[in-house]
Amino acid sequence: MDLCAIIIGTLYFLLSFTFLVLNGTIIFVLSTNKEFRTSTYRIIKTLCFSCMLQLVSFWIGGIMTISQSTLNYYLDRVLGVLVESSWFFYVSISLTLAVDRLLVFICIRSSDFSIITTILLGLSWLFFLCIVVAMGLQLFGYTYEHHGMVYQWGYTSTSGSRIVMKMEPYFDMGVFAMIFTIYSVLCVYLFKIKASTKNNSAFFKSEMRIFLVAVLSFTYETVFVDFLINAGAPGTTNYLTAADLPEHPVGLFLIVPSLLFSCP
Repeated sequence: MDLCAIIIGTLYFLLSFTFLVLNGTIIFVLSTNKEFRTSTYRIIKTLCFSCMLQLVSFWIGGIMTISQSTLNYYLDRVLGVLVESSWFFYVSISLTLAVDRLLVFICIRSSDFSIITTILLGLSWLFFLCIVVAMGLQLFGYTYEHHGMVYQWGYTSTSGSRIVMKMEPYFDMGVFAMIFTIYSVLCVYLFKIKASTKNNSAFFKSEMRIFLVAVLSFTYETVFVDFLINAGAPGTTNYLTAADLPEHPVGLFLIVPSLLFSCP
């Protein structure tokens, strides 16, 4: 076996498994405490779940890297559909969470706020299922092997995959730009509240933490999407290195605990 593949695959495997367990723990904690049974935390639990779906593929991907094989055609096919559809799910849930924070200030009645967030959450699930069905078609595909190299998930060379590959980075950037805009508006509003009143320091600090999380997340996702744009289409030789490899699971997890400690 290739020593480099063993080292990278082991690192990939351990990081993915660790973050998989941590995200599962967060979901367990949020599900067992009554104080977390709000629409905001329901969205965060879904966000954790979308991370876990991707981490499963990354985790098994570590085994594939070590063995330098996709193990099984159908396993590679199913995990490819899972990792790509759950990424779109993650993006849509992130936008839902941003809108959720905005509605805290817009909606006067909590019932209206809850209904809107529930609808948005339902639409995110529907979007996820549609992507699963679409990516399962032969026209599309996501695989762990490119020209005999087994180091990263990426689009296949089919015509449908090439179209999605070109569109996805701009879709991601568009959504995360909207998220950043929403949090920026909230930040301005919060500073106005801070300037006009003196008895809301705890609330102000809580919402400011959310804004900082949004900035960090937007920065990370911008770098990540830029990497996707410059990584090249299937058939190029731009593949992940040992330094790049942990980027995916780490980025998926870091936003989650930050959000948990930010929400009021």
